[in-house]
Amino acid sequence: MHAILSLKTTVFAMQFFFVLLHFSTDMPDPRDTFLKLAEQTLNFECLCAGDSALPRGHTTGWRTLPGTVVSHITGTSMFLETDDAKFEIRKGAYCIVPGVHHVSYGEGGRCRWIHANFTVFGGLNLFTFLSMPHVLSARASQGAATIVEKIAAIPQNADSMQTCITRKSLGLRLLEALLADASTSSHQIATAGSAQRLIPALMYVRDNLARPIEIAQLARLVHLSPSRFSAVFRSVLGVSPGGYLQRERLQKAQELLIQSDLSIAAIGASVGWDNPYFFSRFFHQKLGQTPTQYRRTVRQGLLT
Repeated sequence: MHAILSLKTTVFAMQFFFVLLHFSTDMPDPRDTFLKLAEQTLNFECLCAGDSALPRGHTTGWRTLPGTVVSHITGTSMFLETDDAKFEIRKGAYCIVPGVHHVSYGEGGRCRWIHANFTVFGGLNLFTFLSMPHVLSARASQGAATIVEKIAAIPQNADSMQTCITRKSLGLRLLEALLADASTSSHQIATAGSAQRLIPALMYVRDNLARPIEIAQLARLVHLSPSRFSAVFRSVLGVSPGGYLQRERLQKAQELLIQSDLSIAAIGASVGWDNPYFFSRFFHQKLGQTPTQYRRTVRQGLLT
């Protein structure tokens, strides 16, 4: 099923091309390169989605998620807090990209919500190259709400090709709605163009998180010396190869803790930590919670 959900077809590429077409008028070469690469490598994965009545006093708890979350509230106000800001949302939606520490809470109402991954270039978060406001405009909010409602109505374990394609198509329509509020900078686009040469290394990391991975090994995949590879990698992604590997392992562990009932030991082993103690210590250092605490807290708040 996972393999089916990860398919990238010409249909999705064509749809994404038209989604971003408004970026292409008279664009300089770096932006043109970005469009071509994004068209070829874009992938959408729905982690979970719902259309829920919220109980009074509902809160997600403070959390950091591995995917992008979009939540649309009606019937009451919702409050969203990040580490440096607080927002009140009335009949609207918020969008939080991966890695942002946040909490949302409210007094009832209805919420349409989705947790999803939008990735390019072999697994990079799309919003590395696009900037999103936390609170969406009325236009983007309504568009997102309509599409999320349709995605939530599709059984998550549906195994037909038609269902998978329908979900993917809706996912790209959701991205289209979000892009109404997205912005880019010349630096972000230039960075995206430079990411092309790193794709083999990025894909290798994504597919081999359970194995030991050496920097020299990744450097050989892109025909660079280890020192040059590290310099290029940091200039493109703003993090060292080792830091990126840690981040990818952490985000995959978060996904598995939320979506599966695998043991902590099994999840640790699947992302390269054979010793459950060291995995738990690493996880706690990064997120301030043990894997068990994180699983319980996030699942309790997984209405939005």
